[in-house]
This record gives sequence, C-alpha cells and structure tokens, in this order.
Amino acid sequence: SLIELDFFNFEMRSIEIISNDTNNIFNLNNLELIKFDELSLIGLEKNISSESNEISNEGFNSFIKLNKLCIKNFRIIQNRIQTTYFFSNLVNLKDLELCNIKNLESINSDTFNGLICLEKLILTNTGIIKLFENLFHNLLNLKWLKISEENLIDIESGTFNGLQNLKHLTLYDNKIKEIRNDTFKGIENLTEIVLFEFDDICQIGLKCFQYFKSLDNLSFCFKYSRLDENLNKLVNIENLKCLNVY
Repeated sequence: SLIELDFFNFEMRSIEIISNDTNNIFNLNNLELIKFDELSLIGLEKNISSESNEISNEGFNSFIKLNKLCIKNFRIIQNRIQTTYFFSNLVNLKDLELCNIKNLESINSDTFNGLICLEKLILTNTGIIKLFENLFHNLLNLKWLKISEENLIDIESGTFNGLQNLKHLTLYDNKIKEIRNDTFKGIENLTEIVLFEFDDICQIGLKCFQYFKSLDNLSFCFKYSRLDENLNKLVNIENLKCLNVY
C-alpha cells in the first residue's frame, strides 16, 4: 500500500507515525507549510528485509522547520543515500537518529549536506561498512555522535575533519580492525569518548589519542592481546580526568 502523508497548516509540536502494515511505501508530499518540530517514523522491524517499509527518495526537503527526526526500521528506495538533497533542506534540524535503515551502506561526504544546525547524530544498525574521509565535514555544529551495532570495519584518515565542535563520540559494537594514529584527527576538542565492544580489533596506534587536548573521560573495551603491555603509552593524555578500561 502507498501511504501519502499530506499536511497543511498543522500547529502540532510532535508527530509519531507507526507503520503496522506489511507493505508500506511512505511518500511525504506537500509539506511546505508543516509547523511541527519533531517527527518519528517507525516501521515494523520484520518488514525491512523485504520490499516494504520504504521511504521514497525525495527525502525530507519540505520539512524546513523540523528540528528532530527519528527514522527506524525503513529502507530508502531507488538510489542509496548518496544524493545531496535527501536531507539538504533540513536547515533547522538539530537531532537526527537513523536506526535499522537499509541501503545506507555507501553514505558519502554529501549525505549530510544542508544540516548546518545539526548537534546530535545517531547511526544504529544501518549497514555502514566504512567511514570515508570528510564524511562529516558539513556538520560544523555537531556536538554528539554515536555509531553502534554496525558492520563498520574501517575509519579512513580524515573521517572526522570539520568536527571541531564535537564533544562526545561513541563507537559501540562495530567490527573495526584497526585504529590508526590519525584516526581521531579533527576532533581535538572532544571531552568524552566511549569505545566499546571492539572484538575484532587487530592493531591500535599508540598515539591514536594524541590529538585530544580537552578530553575529560575515556572509556574503552578492546579485545586486544597487547593492550596490557601498552596501556600506559596509549592513555598518556594530558588533562585526562577519568579512565575506564573494561
């Protein structure tokens, strides 16, 4: 079934749309006059592996006033989110959460174009395999980033370029094999970093935390055979207040 959502002159602050159908395509049209601040689209988890729970590729360009968007259990139809226009008009958005989203494997540096006010980004189980150089460079106001439960195996050098205002980073339950000395370059003003469930880690650069000048809290859990012998070198961070190693 095709679900078309047409709103005019609504004064609502928040909308949550929950899909209970087995074959939904969400087509978000005629939303130029939308006035709500928060939108949640939640599909049935069992449907995302089939041709259902899809969001048309026009994206959310009419949601200009939106400041919070949460999308769970959906597929993005047609092209993967590589286009520059999927989120491009969400100039007031501050909070974006994408959870259980299919066809996000190859997001690139243009994916987040236009999100000039974004402060919080959560990516959970979207199938992302690799974080590319300058992926977040448009998110100059981002303060909080969490990437978890992914098939993520690699973070390119320069991935975090442009995130000079980022304060919190969580990488949890990914499949990252290596943390290089320059992996975290670009987020020098970070105050808290959480690195959990790194079960596939094979190599850790002993200077990977060298860029952090304002870090207060460091928490990590690595299954790394040489961690104990190199721990003191690894966490030799000036001004660090709290260290949690699991």
